[in-house]
Amino acid sequence: KDAGTAKSVVRSFGTHKNIMLTSEQYNELESRCRSVGLSLESYISKLSQWLFTKGRHCTDPYRIISGWLDNDSKRKTSAKPKEKQGCDLSWYDDFAMNFDLSKFF
Repeated sequence: KDAGTAKSVVRSFGTHKNIMLTSEQYNELESRCRSVGLSLESYISKLSQWLFTKGRHCTDPYRIISGWLDNDSKRKTSAKPKEKQGCDLSWYDDFAMNFDLSKFF
């Protein structure tokens, strides 16, 4: 087989072997998942289980998983912890050093 044919081979994935992806699609999704620290296997398992439970078939699992990945990666990047804001106490030092206590005694 030549390299072009090998890329278009469709394989079944998932708990119930009901997710059909080409090797190229699988590799592309896996690469995207790794770049944002997510697991492709969890997406495949989630979709596989849902399809099995509902008795449905999926015509484009690549599009569905890709959409989920886009949404989750956006959420993950927006949920990064914010930098702690420091407290500038320089005004307090200035106030304490220049406060005239004689007015109160």
